[in-house]
Amino acid sequence: MAAKQSGRDIIPRVENIINLKTLCEEISRFDLVLLAYENENEKSLKEELQKIKGTKDKLNLAVIIGPEGRNR
Repeated sequence: MAAKQSGRDIIPRVENIINLKTLCEEISRFDLVLLAYENENEKSLKEELQKIKGTKDKLNLAVIIGPEGRNR
């Protein structure tokens, strides 16, 4: 319902948490991979997704969001 209210026609699938080894094994199945980085100053995730939205190609896209900060 929230997707419909926000005008989305595609509901993104959210996968379970995986470890780095599994990520490396699975990453090749995607056409494009975006990695969110908390200290990025030049390009926002939103801007990059808007660029993709403007293309007519259907991409198998992965957006990777990891834990923020460092373990100390």
